[in-house]
Amino acid sequence: MITNYNQFLDNKLNEGLWGSLKNLFGKLLQNVSDELKKPVDELTNKLSKTKDTKQIKNIIYNYLKVHNTTLTNSLKNTKDVATLKRVIIDNLSAMYASITAQVQSLGEENYSFSEIFADSPKEMKELFDKNSKKFNNKIIGYVDRLVQLQGKPFGYTEDELKVPAVENINESINIQISDRLFEATEVPNVVQGQTDNTQAGQKKKINDTTGVQNSDEEKTPKKDDKLEKLKKAIKTWFDISIYKKMNETLKKETQGGAQGGAQGGTVEDKIKNMTSTENKESVNKIVDALTKTDKEKLKTVRDTVGLNKDSAPL
Repeated sequence: MITNYNQFLDNKLNEGLWGSLKNLFGKLLQNVSDELKKPVDELTNKLSKTKDTKQIKNIIYNYLKVHNTTLTNSLKNTKDVATLKRVIIDNLSAMYASITAQVQSLGEENYSFSEIFADSPKEMKELFDKNSKKFNNKIIGYVDRLVQLQGKPFGYTEDELKVPAVENINESINIQISDRLFEATEVPNVVQGQTDNTQAGQKKKINDTTGVQNSDEEKTPKKDDKLEKLKKAIKTWFDISIYKKMNETLKKETQGGAQGGAQGGTVEDKIKNMTSTENKESVNKIVDALTKTDKEKLKTVRDTVGLNKDSAPL
């Protein structure tokens, strides 16, 4: 069993889902802080132990909750623009890694980068591409433009916003993380609630290229007023451009499965998600009997449920 990040990277997996993720995470998260590595490690460990769609989605929802908390704490402890850029880069890298794990766990045909960011601006779509090399090549430039567009309304000069990101977040801020990261239990609504609260009282404009949410707010007397406003704008951007999109995609898929409309998955998964009856064991018996019946009876059942020889040939 993989118990920590270094073991995860060193584990001798040469094929399949976790083998491909090992190589990706080794390159993508090598300079990212442990506060972001640990939840991604925990996420992949949990996903590797289940094939149940509902449980996978619960794990993902809980990861979003943990990531949201870590991002909030990181922003709170950020004291300058250079550190802020590194916080954004690291958090986007961790989110990219987690989405990759999620896509491969749930199946790209149902849950993909293109689906999550379908209505996002072009530059954001190009950043969140399934090709990790493209993400690595674009992330620094993307964050530079994001901060520039977000910072201008708050009184920053162009030179102040051009500063490069610090090399290592561990040298700039110290964030504590709980040893018990999350448990896969019920789907929480925390991220969506935080998004709603952040939006309250703000007028938002979406930039045509980056998806930046520019906010017009009343000034509040603070020592570092413009930095606080910029950090709040960045948090709002994550809430709307990342968390909200992922929540909506997961909820749509969850609802589809609950209605029995999903085309993928095993027979057991589909029976488990049925809403027309609570007697799932009886449905299992019916399905078992169908596997033993003759073709004529199967044709009768097929016709009864609204299928035909073209959609379900026997």
